[in-house]
Amino acid sequence: MHFLIPLLCLFLITSVSHAAEKPTTAAQSFRSGVVLTFDDRYVDQWVQQIPLFKKYDAHATFFVDHFYKLKPAQIAGLKKLQDAGHAIGSHSVNHIKAVDYVRTKGMKAYLQNEIDPSVKRLTEAGFPPTAFAYPNSSRSEEIDTALLKTFRHLRG
Repeated sequence: MHFLIPLLCLFLITSVSHAAEKPTTAAQSFRSGVVLTFDDRYVDQWVQQIPLFKKYDAHATFFVDHFYKLKPAQIAGLKKLQDAGHAIGSHSVNHIKAVDYVRTKGMKAYLQNEIDPSVKRLTEAGFPPTAFAYPNSSRSEEIDTALLKTFRHLRG
């Protein structure tokens, strides 16, 4: 993972176009860019990269699963990431494939067991999530529709 971050940052720097003047139309306000996201619970490794992100003025969203297993030092690490301008998102409670879960147990159970508790724990810890990343990219339109009632952004 460590070798990918400098490469991604270099790509980000060379890919982003910066407008010299303040945009005056909606079309001018759009800029090209790269979205950096990281999943799961590698908080210690993520925190180690804060200086690199800062060096390249890069920001990322860190999607966390199994939040209930994080140690206090890891939660403090997420706070450091947040304070450095990064976003913390939900990656469900148990990293379950959403499509399989909904097929066998239903949407209501998925929301009650995988989404709502994740949002609650993250919010209580000071990380109200506005984005969700599907574990294993397991998604469907039906699940997207349900999750867009809770999140602004979904990543498949």
